[in-house]
Amino acid sequence: MIELDEIKSIVNKALEIFQSFESPFLGTIEVDGNVAFVGDTHGAIDVTSQVFSDIADKVDKVVFLGDYV
Repeated sequence: MIELDEIKSIVNKALEIFQSFESPFLGTIEVDGNVAFVGDTHGAIDVTSQVFSDIADKVDKVVFLGDYV
């Protein structure tokens, strides 16, 4: 199983690479608390609703990595 420190190292290396590109969309966001990253729910309202039901009381922010409309 991959360790948390290794994940952090990989994410930090990726961030360094992305920040080397000139783009107004890349940067650092400070977030206190827990963040959930949710894959593409392909517009399925039942799936999106279930995600919120399952995690709403466990996280402070939700980031959708695809369509959710």
